[in-house]
Formats: sequence, C-alpha cells, structure tokens
Amino acid sequence: MGSIKVKTEQVVEQLRASQGNISFAAGKLGTSRETLHKYINEHPTVKVALEDIRESTVDRAETMLQQRMSQSDTLLIFFLKTQGHRRGYKERTEISGPEGEPIPISIIKMRVDEL
Repeated sequence: MGSIKVKTEQVVEQLRASQGNISFAAGKLGTSRETLHKYINEHPTVKVALEDIRESTVDRAETMLQQRMSQSDTLLIFFLKTQGHRRGYKERTEISGPEGEPIPISIIKMRVDEL
C-alpha cells in the first residue's frame, strides 16, 4: 500500500462511491486507511467533500427511517427518543427502593482527622 497518486477529484469520487467509508475507498485507491486519512487532512477540499458525503448519507438514512416509521412502532419510538427531546420524548429512568419505596440514605459526618 503506497501513497495516493491520483487527482483529488478521483479521491472524492471514490469517497462518494463508498458513501464515505474510508476503508473501502482506500482499498479502491490502492492505499491504506492511514494514508487516506492523512491525504484527507492535507487537502481541505477533500475533507469538506467527505463531510458533505457523510451528511448526505445521514439525510438518506433519515428519509428511509421516516418512510418506514408508519409500519413500525419500534422505529417510531426510536425516532421520537432521538429527535423529539424538545417535545418531551426522552427515556426517563427512576430509581427506587424495594416495591417503589424511597431509597434510605444515611449521612455520616466524619472529622478530617478520622480519614
């Protein structure tokens, strides 16, 4: 696995074809993940393109989720827990003692010289 010897446009195209998967794109470019990461960090246009590719992938995934939510309560609950926080949809955990009773707490005061 060696250095990247293609134009930045070709690197961006491989990143797009791999939907932002660095390992897959590196393999297609005949290089290592580490070399591709270094290349991306040294080429701001490639870095911005990768961020855009990944955002587009998340957008597509959200669209797919929204389409499937009408047939799946599990997906609907997942969406509301992750995206509906401002409207009160969040996982809430309460801790209590046996049979819902309060948990007894004891406060023990100690002097510093007892530590």
